[in-house]
Amino acid sequence: MRHELLKRRQYLDDYRGVVHYLAEANVLAADRFCDSVEATLEMLASHPEMAPRAGFLESPETRLWSLHRFPNHLIFYRVDGHSVILLRLLHSARNLPALMPSE
Repeated sequence: MRHELLKRRQYLDDYRGVVHYLAEANVLAADRFCDSVEATLEMLASHPEMAPRAGFLESPETRLWSLHRFPNHLIFYRVDGHSVILLRLLHSARNLPALMPSE
């Protein structure tokens, strides 16, 4: 069963920021990044429970998945019934616990 994808504003802002940053240097890299995000979202919509929990004390149900071809970029999300709530799209070098919303 395919889950509905719900994109939080912060996730969309993160996504736009990365695409803009990449496009300034290399439009093709930005296109590949978008393709990788979309492929990952399709996989998560079909199999949301396959990703591990991120291990955040303030947000224990948050899961994370790295992007294919962009493994330093992580999608953070929660599963709620038949929905996948996309929370953030962040580079792994960031202070991740500080950037996560608490549940």
